[in-house]
Amino acid sequence: MKTLRFKIENENYLSHLIRKYFLNNSEVLELNLKPDKNFTLQTETAIRASILSKQRLLSLGDRQKIEKETDALKEYQATVQNVEVLPKLTIKDIQVEVPRTGYSIESIKKTPVMFVEGQFNGLRTLRLFIDISDISEGLLPYVNILEHFFGELGTKSLRYDDFNEALCQVADGISVSTEKYPHPTQSDQFMHFLSVKISCLDRNIDKALSLLTSLLVEPDLKDTARLSQLIQMTASDLSHSLVENAVSYAMHASAIGFDYLGSRANEYSDTQFKLNLAKTCLKSSDLKIVLEDLAFHMDFLLKKLFQKGKLKICVHTDNKKGMGKEIKKMLTALEQEYTPEVFERSLSPRLFVIPSNTIYVIETFKTPILTEKDSPTVQVLSQLLTWIFLYPLIRGEGGAYGAGCSVSREGRSSFYSYRDPNSLSTFSHFETGIQGVARGHFAQEDLDAAKLALFSKLDSTTKDRDKLVQFFLTGFSD
Repeated sequence: MKTLRFKIENENYLSHLIRKYFLNNSEVLELNLKPDKNFTLQTETAIRASILSKQRLLSLGDRQKIEKETDALKEYQATVQNVEVLPKLTIKDIQVEVPRTGYSIESIKKTPVMFVEGQFNGLRTLRLFIDISDISEGLLPYVNILEHFFGELGTKSLRYDDFNEALCQVADGISVSTEKYPHPTQSDQFMHFLSVKISCLDRNIDKALSLLTSLLVEPDLKDTARLSQLIQMTASDLSHSLVENAVSYAMHASAIGFDYLGSRANEYSDTQFKLNLAKTCLKSSDLKIVLEDLAFHMDFLLKKLFQKGKLKICVHTDNKKGMGKEIKKMLTALEQEYTPEVFERSLSPRLFVIPSNTIYVIETFKTPILTEKDSPTVQVLSQLLTWIFLYPLIRGEGGAYGAGCSVSREGRSSFYSYRDPNSLSTFSHFETGIQGVARGHFAQEDLDAAKLALFSKLDSTTKDRDKLVQFFLTGFSD
């Protein structure tokens, strides 16, 4: 590998191979495929001839039998079948008691650390949760950049490819994401976290945490070539998926103004920031200045993230032996006042233009958050609205690809339509759904069906390594 890398960097190795095997290579095999204009006609003629030959072999009795069986099949297909014979799931079948997961919480260097007990087959998963609720507006876009780039960087002692190779030998990689949970004391607020996760086998925990620590403490932000490469790769992926994710962008944009971070950052604006950054890199006469500015903001952000009181650690393992020592080493390496801004709600209609001929319609309402007593009612209401009113009206009659009501634990209920050819009438259907529920235009069986639909969502399997995370961060159980 060292020899190959040296040749690539110093001897125009790849350029030489391209000239030798492609540009100057006289031994070429050329294969041309030309369509047969008569292929379809010939195929249809052959099929028709085959059918006619089989018909000639049939007797009058054979033909009458086939016609009789065909009529019987049509009659059977047109018959409304009795679905009551099928087994049914009722509300009484829902299990009331939920199995409890064991855990313990310790304090290591004044940092809360939760160990979740379970059968993990020798696999340990460690998560760092860094509170970003008071990150300044200027740094917010760089949180999203950090989320996408951090696991792809190298360190000051290892190039990104060497670092990745070393990491793959002991762990399944490093993933970074942003998450939010209800605030434990302020019912209308949420706690926002940057989550850094790494999983490895018991025997590799010391090496895995050592690599994670080196990336947290000394990321190589001066490798401008790597930063430029990551920007272009991310922009390319985002530009290709922009239309596919339009309904998600619209839902985020519709909810802007309901909470502090949501008012200033959303999925669409984050995407635009990364695309504009890529455009700046392409057009800049001095790319180095742009990349150094990006590196400066990311470095400043990392220093902000590891202030005292901002970090919590969650470990899922069936054997925590040695974990305390390794976590203490990591926290020692991470040891390095911020005034939160005042947030004011701002609600307004918004239009986002995307490169697509289709329209996505979202209307968002402020509703009770997950921990409030009316939240279960709102959850059932969303299913009732979706399947009794919105889906039949907007999808069935209006021709949209999909429609419904989505409820988030942050207290946002969004009516939505997906690829909607009749967007203006959709707003009327939203109002029709609200009025229909308010006037009780639904039956008891509709309500039971809505509850079952909700239970099927709530009863989805939780990965063992994700259990108790919300409880640890906020005090609320799963």
